[in-house]
Amino acid sequence: AVVTTAGTDAGVAKLVADALAQSGSGLPVIGVAPYQKMTGGEELLDGKNGEEVSYTNLPDPGKHSAPLNHDHTHFVLVDSGARTDWGTELHLRAEFEAAYARMLHIPVATLCVQGGPGTVQGLHES
Repeated sequence: AVVTTAGTDAGVAKLVADALAQSGSGLPVIGVAPYQKMTGGEELLDGKNGEEVSYTNLPDPGKHSAPLNHDHTHFVLVDSGARTDWGTELHLRAEFEAAYARMLHIPVATLCVQGGPGTVQGLHES
């Protein structure tokens, strides 16, 4: 099994990743997020070919971005080239989840906890 979330250090993504880390389940927790909305995203460009990079001392995210949550095991950052609202990653996330499920021959289960128009779009994409 694998768990995917929005990858941010806020809301349900943070709660799920933190709970799984504390449980010691060992499940991979993959955050799929729009690169343009990540606080300190430019810090991630410092690494080359899989090098670890420092993602600390981030600026205040304000209301237009969010930091990545440290309890995720992996991230897929989607660069749409646009500085739009959240949601540019939803189609790729749905495709990623479907491909992973086909590869492992496992079903996909989606849990929705509140949300707005982006949540509805995400459910439709999946």
